[in-house]
This record gives sequence, C-alpha cells and structure tokens, in this order.
Amino acid sequence: IDSIRPEDYSKIETGHLAYTDYPVFRIPADIIDITASSSGVGTRGEYNTEALLFDLKTDPLQEHPIHDEAIEKACKEGLKRCMKQYGAPSEQFERLEL
Repeated sequence: IDSIRPEDYSKIETGHLAYTDYPVFRIPADIIDITASSSGVGTRGEYNTEALLFDLKTDPLQEHPIHDEAIEKACKEGLKRCMKQYGAPSEQFERLEL
C-alpha cells in the first residue's frame, strides 16, 4: 500500500473486538498519505460531509434522502446502543459524533 510508509508500520496496532475473533487494525490518521491512490480519498463522494438516510424500500437507488430530525435522532440512538453492546472503541463514537 503506497499510502503508509514502511517505517510507520510499527505504529499500526492489532487486536480483536469483543464479539469476534477476526483481527482488526487501528491505524493512526497521521501516518496515512491521503494523496496516495490507495488511500481511497480521491474516490469518496461529496456525501461524506453529512449523514444521509434513505428508505431502501421506496428508494433503493438512494436518490432521495430523508430529512427528518426525529428519525435521525432515533437512528443515532440505536447506533449508539449497538456500538456500546458490541464494545466499539471510544474513538468511533467521537468519529461519528455520537
């Protein structure tokens, strides 16, 4: 991967989440070269700046976002409960502004 220099590999932490034996990696953001093609930053869309909700039954192509504060609040609360239940790291709550 060209987005992380080999000398920074030692800064990557490995571990497991409580609910799976599958390995996970904690990669510090400051060691990633976001200008490298493998970082994926260049392929991310304009929608990364806001949370978008869709009704997949009536809008399977996700063309018409739902704008409803009550639904968004309920979704955030459900996500927080699930993340707590499965032992999500605290920085994920911060990253998702929960």
